Amino acid sequence: MVDQTLDELGKLPLTSDVHKLADVIYMAVSAGLVKIRKGQKPSGTLGMAKKGRACRDGRVATGLDRPVTFSGVQTCAHEIAHLLNADHDGFGHAKNCPGEDGYIMSSPRRGGNNSCAFSNCSKKDIAEFIQRGESGCLFEDKACHVIALPNKAANLPGDVMDGPTFCEEYYRAPRYSNSTYVKLESDLKQCVFRCLVEETNRRGKLQNRTSFAIDGTLCSESEPP
Repeated sequence: MVDQTLDELGKLPLTSDVHKLADVIYMAVSAGLVKIRKGQKPSGTLGMAKKGRACRDGRVATGLDRPVTFSGVQTCAHEIAHLLNADHDGFGHAKNCPGEDGYIMSSPRRGGNNSCAFSNCSKKDIAEFIQRGESGCLFEDKACHVIALPNKAANLPGDVMDGPTFCEEYYRAPRYSNSTYVKLESDLKQCVFRCLVEETNRRGKLQNRTSFAIDGTLCSESEPP
């Protein structure tokens, strides 16, 4: 359960010097996350974070990310923004920014050209948070860890992974026996990848699956990203 996962993650700074130095702690997982609320049926979720907890106890978040596909980039940004006190668009302090606009903090997630950007409400929430005294750790330079993309000349995940590669890596064996990228201009305009897949235990039955395109993907053949 995702709530228990966050509780356990929150204990890491008590036992690990590395995690003690962290401004926030984010754990990417490839297995499904389940959210349980009293009186409600268990439901799946892309991620979860403790709102406004950066630099303090409980500065933890987790989210789904299928290895080598960069599929969890937006989820990671979404959950870390929660740690920086951002609300979902259309709710709380962000009630004046409709979730239908499809920015990072929309819930549920939507495709479109705004899916890799923050709304003005999110920017305002985060800006106000970092001006508070409790956000001081964000301005301290305690350590530096450099993570390089496979192609060091690339700036964004979309520079190193196209639609065919995404479908091949995201829908892979043993669960899937075949996957093919389907390129449609209408999908590109919505910034989604469409894959035609066949599950191993359902041979002969092809299914259309769509996933949010990764950051840096050219979302239209006629317009820049």
